[in-house]
Amino acid sequence: MKKIGVKVDCNKLVVPKLWKCPPDAILALYAPTDMHNLPYLNRGRLSSANCPIPDCTAEFLASATDYDNPPSEFTIAQSKEDYERPRRYLGLNVFRKGIVPEFLLRGLVRCGDSEGEGGLRLPVKGSVTKEAIDDISPFHICTETHYPPTCLVMGTDDEVFDISHMRKFGKKLKRNGVKCKMVVAPGEGHAFDIWAIMGGKVHLQILRPGVDWIAQVVGLPPRTKRSFTSANCISGLVRHWGKLFCH
Repeated sequence: MKKIGVKVDCNKLVVPKLWKCPPDAILALYAPTDMHNLPYLNRGRLSSANCPIPDCTAEFLASATDYDNPPSEFTIAQSKEDYERPRRYLGLNVFRKGIVPEFLLRGLVRCGDSEGEGGLRLPVKGSVTKEAIDDISPFHICTETHYPPTCLVMGTDDEVFDISHMRKFGKKLKRNGVKCKMVVAPGEGHAFDIWAIMGGKVHLQILRPGVDWIAQVVGLPPRTKRSFTSANCISGLVRHWGKLFCH
């Protein structure tokens, strides 16, 4: 966002059930919706065969949380070698152990003595309550709050979350009277938009329809021929949207 000149106030990021002023709309790219159903899919570039990872020992976790020397300027992970970094291995471990909700709610757990000086470990599966998971699960939150119009975008070959997350959530939103659009990206995996070229197939056939729908919902003027042809155009739209929430 900073590279295209957009200022982000981290104090105003919104979280479902905690937001004081709901966003006008949500553009959700390949996001999980039912936090009770996040099995490790073991397929594609993130499969155990294509991307073996070490055990999460206390020493390994310490290296992944070296905040005095945080990693930066890493390239987008595209090969097995690109994932051979502690923090990326940590993320893969969380998915493979099926502890995404536990990790989001508890983080890494300090074990050892009562002073908290012991080593770090991953949280145990089942160490958080159903109610706590409900509170971070859009699939459940949408029935307890006034949920904003939502555009769901997901690839059919997503390696992290099954496309059923999008389809089931989309149907539930519509049943509850929430405006919803689902955009399917045939043959695309997780984070497919990272490699999208401005003016290319993914941009024109998948991303732009979702953005156009959001723009219409929040009352922006119709897109002109020059819209979305440069970073400056996107920057201008982001500034104009104000309360648009993407996750």
